[in-house]
Amino acid sequence: MKTNLIAYLFLSLILFLSQHQIKSTRVETINITSQESFCLEIDSLLKIKDLKEVERFYVFGSEKGINSLQCLEKLNGKTAFKFIEIKLDRNQIDDLSYLADFIKNSKCNTCEVQNCLKCSEKDKCDECMVLFSLQNDQHDCVFCSANCKTCNSIIECKECDGDYKIFTKVVGKQIQYTCIAECPPTHIVVDNKYCELKDCGEGKYLQDDGSCKDCIKNCSKCLGPKNEQCVQCNLNYEFSDDRECVKIYKGPSGTLIAILIILIVLFAVLIGFVLWRYFRYRQTIAKKKQFSTQFIDEYEESEQVSFKSNDSK
Repeated sequence: MKTNLIAYLFLSLILFLSQHQIKSTRVETINITSQESFCLEIDSLLKIKDLKEVERFYVFGSEKGINSLQCLEKLNGKTAFKFIEIKLDRNQIDDLSYLADFIKNSKCNTCEVQNCLKCSEKDKCDECMVLFSLQNDQHDCVFCSANCKTCNSIIECKECDGDYKIFTKVVGKQIQYTCIAECPPTHIVVDNKYCELKDCGEGKYLQDDGSCKDCIKNCSKCLGPKNEQCVQCNLNYEFSDDRECVKIYKGPSGTLIAILIILIVLFAVLIGFVLWRYFRYRQTIAKKKQFSTQFIDEYEESEQVSFKSNDSK
């Protein structure tokens, strides 16, 4: 009898322990849904141990328990946290209730800066998503081109990643600043950061292989070997109808012409004055000669009259 009682108690204990073990290991799925999106950092507030990654969750934990939850999801152009579904053991129902209450009474703190990965204020971003760069005093995340670290726009890179260099090129009417691994033969590396176009100097042009060739004769700047590719002629040269650089014929300037006219006028006046003096002198001489002849004639006549009167006496 006593033996049967002990056996009964032993079997009852085993059954009780088995039921308790089954109950404690049974997993339930409890959904926590919300129409809101939450930017939350959960540190010491939660001590849920076996939280599993579900759908869009990114779980960061440690052996001591979960110390933060993070879910990146682009909602209306913003980065936010969103709680969708959590699976945990039945023994953690109390913690789950606390979590649900915490979420329910929390407000969304979404980053208002589009394409922001991490923000400390709603309108100020601390870190942008990949391929985006912080601009305007951390108020904008601007999309950059490939291999660009910081930029003003997708076509204006300010700093490249690693050993990439900023390469400047003209596309249509736009000047683009992109990042390339190696500078082309037509460029040289400056400060190990930039690709700068080679300068061949005056009278030469740059070829695709990086060598320099002469422009056409008397051309100081050109884009190639042809006449129509000459951009500027040497000093005192100009373009002909055939786009050759020919010597500029310099005729007399306006000042020189004016001086010549003045000199001609003065010379004409001088000649006129000389001629006037000459003819006046001739007239004076002629008058004097005429007066002398008349005086001599009158004198001779008077002498003849006087002689005749003496003869008659």
